[in-house]
Amino acid sequence: MTIEKMGRKKNPIVFLDVSIGDGPDERMIFELFANVAPLTAENFRALCTG
Repeated sequence: MTIEKMGRKKNPIVFLDVSIGDGPDERMIFELFANVAPLTAENFRALCTG
């Protein structure tokens, strides 16, 4: 494993299941860029995971 890979964390991936009216649930998947906006990514991850 290279030093570059050891220092790099994977971006978290979260999802939301959404339905409108009586329609079927659809899954929205988001990759959160924690290296760009760490506080925003953490807040959104907390929203998605409860």
